[in-house]
Amino acid sequence: CSSDLGHNHEAVSRYIELCEKHLDKREDNWLNFKEFQYLHLMHSLAFKDAFRLVQDILSNTRYEIQAEAVHDRWSLFRLNAEFATGARVPVTKYEDFAALVPSLTADKAGLNTSMILLHILLLAERKQFGELRDRIEFIRGYRKRHLKGAENSQMNRFFKMLELIETCDLNYIKIVRKSRTLLEELKQSEANEPIQGEQILPATWIWNYLMEQLREYHPVNTRMG
Repeated sequence: CSSDLGHNHEAVSRYIELCEKHLDKREDNWLNFKEFQYLHLMHSLAFKDAFRLVQDILSNTRYEIQAEAVHDRWSLFRLNAEFATGARVPVTKYEDFAALVPSLTADKAGLNTSMILLHILLLAERKQFGELRDRIEFIRGYRKRHLKGAENSQMNRFFKMLELIETCDLNYIKIVRKSRTLLEELKQSEANEPIQGEQILPATWIWNYLMEQLREYHPVNTRMG
C-alpha cells in the first residue's frame, strides 16, 4: 500500500479501508500503515479517534517487540493526541522530550519539529506567555538552521508566523494583521500540497489555537491596540 496521497480525503479513506481489509497485523507494514492512519486522523481533526488508535497500538503485543525508535514515535503520537483531546501532557519544559522520546531529538526537520510545536502549545495552554515569547528566539534560529529548502517550505513559513509572537510582543491584533498573508499561503499549501515531513498536528489548527489563547490574554499593549 502506498501512503503518498496528500490531502485527498476520499482517496485516503479508500486506501485505509483497503489496507484494513488486506493487511495482516503480523506483517511488518502493519505499523507503518497504522502510523499513516493516525496522521490522517490528526490532520482530519478526528483527535478522539486518533487517541483511541494510539491506545490500541500501545496495547498490541506486536508493538511490545518493536525497536526503541518505534516506541518513541508512538509515545510522541500519544502526547499530541492527549493534548488535542484535552488530556494532561506530562511535559513541563522542552528538555523533558529528551527523556520521553530520546531517539527523536536528532530528527531536526521531522518529529523534533513536532516536539517544538507541542511545547509551544503547552506554554499557551498554561498561560505562560512570557516563556512563550522568549521561546521564539530559539524558533527563529531553528528555522534558519534546520528548515531550509523546498522540502521544508511549509514549516519554514509557519515558523516565520510564530516569530511574529515576539516581533509584535504578544499583541494579538498586530499578530493577526501581520500574519494575514502568510496564513492564507499556509491554508492554500495545506489544502493543495502533500504534507511535508512528519507534521502531527495541522499548522493552521496550531495557529488558530495559539491565536485563541493570545486573544484571551490582555496585556496593556493589546488593549491600547
